[in-house]
Amino acid sequence: ESVLMIGSCFSEHIGTRLDDLKFNMNSNPFGIVFNPKSIETTIYRIIEKNYFTEKDVFEKEGLWYSFEAHSSVRGETQQEILESLNNSIDNWNEKLKTAQWLTITFGSAFAYNHIEQNKVVANCHKLPQALFEKTLLKSNHIIDDYNVLLNSLKKFNPTLKIIFTVSPVKHLRDGVVENSVSKAILIQSAHQLI
Repeated sequence: ESVLMIGSCFSEHIGTRLDDLKFNMNSNPFGIVFNPKSIETTIYRIIEKNYFTEKDVFEKEGLWYSFEAHSSVRGETQQEILESLNNSIDNWNEKLKTAQWLTITFGSAFAYNHIEQNKVVANCHKLPQALFEKTLLKSNHIIDDYNVLLNSLKKFNPTLKIIFTVSPVKHLRDGVVENSVSKAILIQSAHQLI
C-alpha cells in the first residue's frame, strides 16, 4: 500500500523507518513543514495543481527559495527552484490520487506570518525577524480549516485513509511553557478532527 507523510521532522523520521522496512512511501514534497496552516497550504497546492510562479520565490545570497518550502528546497536559479517545486506538485498529485494512507504530522502551533505578504510561511529562511509576526494558531481555526480540507481530500481520493499525529519533538526555543501550550493545541485539534 502507498503511504504518504507530510509535516514535521517526526514524519521524516518515521518515513525513513518505513522506507527501511520497504514500505511504498514518500514524505514531504516541499521539505519539513511544522505548522498546520502551512501543511494545509501544501496539500491544497497538490490537490489543485496550483503551480508556483515567480511571485512565490525569492533570491537570498545567490540561491532561490520559497516561503512555502523548507530551506533544503532551493535552486541556483529562479527557473530551477520553480521546476523543482512544480515537479513535486505533479508527482505528489499522482501519488495522492492512488495512495491508501496519508499521515499528517503537526509539529508546532506557532506560525510566522509574513507581514508584507500577509500569509503564514512554512519557513522564514533566516530572514530578519522584523519581516514576520509570530502567532499562535487557535484550535478552532485549525479544526474548521481541516474539516474543509478533509472533505476536499475525500473527493480527490475517496479511499484515502488519514492518520493525524503530533510530533513529540519539543520546540524549546519557543520556551518550555509555550511548547506545552502549542502541543496542547495540536493534540486538541487532532483529537477533534478524529
